[in-house]
Amino acid sequence: MWEVQVDKDSGVLLGGRSRVYTALLSSSSSKNLVYDEISDKSHPVHYPRAILDNGRVFMDSFMPNSGAGWAYGMSVADFNGSNKEDIPGMQNGQYGTQPNLSPDGKFLAYGAYNGSKGDGAVAKNGYRQALLTPNVVERLDTNTLERIQIVGLQSSNIYPEVRWGNDSDTLILSIIGPTDGPQVHISGPTTITTLGDLINKLMTFLMPLAAVILFFILMWGGYDYLMSGGEAEKLQSGKNKITAGLIGFILLVLSYFFAKF
Repeated sequence: MWEVQVDKDSGVLLGGRSRVYTALLSSSSSKNLVYDEISDKSHPVHYPRAILDNGRVFMDSFMPNSGAGWAYGMSVADFNGSNKEDIPGMQNGQYGTQPNLSPDGKFLAYGAYNGSKGDGAVAKNGYRQALLTPNVVERLDTNTLERIQIVGLQSSNIYPEVRWGNDSDTLILSIIGPTDGPQVHISGPTTITTLGDLINKLMTFLMPLAAVILFFILMWGGYDYLMSGGEAEKLQSGKNKITAGLIGFILLVLSYFFAKF
């Protein structure tokens, strides 16, 4: 949890105090103090971004009341706050978006900066370069603290938002291209390592398509059946279309579940 005490005169956090605690849900009255910091213009304060099932806490730091003041450096601490350390490679000027935890808790994803446009900690027009041009996408392994770059993305783009989809295999990115065109969203797997992974991703697209095809086949078969006028050949043709459509769709669904499980 994050507790802030604003300055009594200005009513803002700058000049006040910031505290990060951990607590068990079963005993919230007993808290562990992780950080207790005075907020001023020269020292960023920590705020929590993620906590794992093992009690490990990941924190970003920010400069209060300074515009986009996040991404001044990440740290990790144990649950009781006795062991804290800065994360190598996740310091001011090296990343530009707030890291987000994957659903399985194994990675933090974020937009990083590779230094191609100068020092990422230097401010331009009031904002640091790393925040203006996060041009690579990375994952931080929450176990080893290793930074892993997502391959296949153009470093000429800017990635101002990186978040997870409904599972830990999918990242959703906001992309600003080199022509400063409109922002678009894409989603896709971070890794495909097995045939099962490939089939699962293909099925994401094939299942809706198969449902549309089944609808038209049923309409076609139903039309033949209703317009047969009692002719045995047309009746049978309509039944065959309906049967074939249903069998094909059932086989596709079964193949998806076999591949998944």
